[in-house]
Amino acid sequence: MRNCWRRRSDFPGNGPIPEPLNGRWKILCAGSRRVESSNSPDPGRGKEALQKCAVIAPTENQSATVLLVDTSVWIEIFRKAPQVRLDDVAELEEIVTCLPVVQEVLQGIRDERSFRTAREAMLAMPVVESPLSQPVFEEAVSLYRAARRAGLTIRSGVDCLIAVCAMRNGLTVLHHDRDFSLLERVSPLTSLDPLQ
Repeated sequence: MRNCWRRRSDFPGNGPIPEPLNGRWKILCAGSRRVESSNSPDPGRGKEALQKCAVIAPTENQSATVLLVDTSVWIEIFRKAPQVRLDDVAELEEIVTCLPVVQEVLQGIRDERSFRTAREAMLAMPVVESPLSQPVFEEAVSLYRAARRAGLTIRSGVDCLIAVCAMRNGLTVLHHDRDFSLLERVSPLTSLDPLQ
């Protein structure tokens, strides 16, 4: 995976950083640097950016599939009577997110307590393509345009951004959204709908 980051544990409100890849994957992370937060009053606070993060190989007898869970699945998981349970589909160690998914999930939560809980859970996962760079957006535009040229209507440009984050990192998108099935037709994207 490229450009992943983990939250600092000494930032107020952040507990110990969970290690979701504990033992299941060998991780190569070389050269970390601090990225200062532009809105933090304390210049020592910020994210710890881990550059050149790459999944080398799964451990023996384990799946090589790492899933980027789309907002459509998170919405289903957060329902009072969900039709899918994440632990029935994948191990926690096989789950990552990206910032567009974090935004979509969090902006839909009305209750403040639920928002805080969901925010903490979402940001505890490995985040790919953070920060989002200009080439990611350009690839998303190209993907959207390729779908249009093929006569396919993609309802959300954000889904193209999520798809590009997955493709750039060799991830499978776990979704319940027809856009990803359509994007598979015009790109090397791999996706899985747990409700079908």
